[in-house]
Amino acid sequence: MKKITLACVLAGLCLFVNAQNIPLPGAPKEKLFAVGDTLPNIRFYSISGSADSFALSEISARLIILDIWGAYCIPCLRNFPKMNNLQGLFKNDLKILLLTGNPVPPMVQAADRTLKKFEKETAMNFQLSAVYTDTLTTNRLIYNTAVPHYVWLNNKGRIIATTDAATISADNIRRLLAGEELLLPVLPAHTGKLMPDAIITKVAL
Repeated sequence: MKKITLACVLAGLCLFVNAQNIPLPGAPKEKLFAVGDTLPNIRFYSISGSADSFALSEISARLIILDIWGAYCIPCLRNFPKMNNLQGLFKNDLKILLLTGNPVPPMVQAADRTLKKFEKETAMNFQLSAVYTDTLTTNRLIYNTAVPHYVWLNNKGRIIATTDAATISADNIRRLLAGEELLLPVLPAHTGKLMPDAIITKVAL
């Protein structure tokens, strides 16, 4: 696994074999988001450059997963078919957003190109929304955190878990939606580690 430097982020020149770390310039003065925090009513914008946008509060799904990825992160792309299938399976009860981990315009454009190429090559019936949000919110979500990184939210916008892709399964989602309390391996954000130690945590909607 390789860490990406800020210079590489800005230049967009780094290739990745496994995970990708996307530190944005400078730690935010505001508190970094962690499990238990409730996100503000942030706004999401399409990476395609269209005028489409929506607020977090407009999402009616009972479970929201932010799939935070990078334009040059190969493992991120490999997980998209799985996420797409889960979106199709749970329909309106689940909303998975592909949230680009670097919202500066050149990287948003790179993410859009990467996604369009991926869709063309896989011929997948894509059901996921690819979005970005403001730099401060992105920084507070993934400062010093490797991607792919998955942030689970309830329908109030509260962070109930941060995990890897393996933890996101149809069984876990189904049980959460049924009202069960699960014990999941939560990966803390902002550690500066590509593979932080998981903490078994009670998770419920």
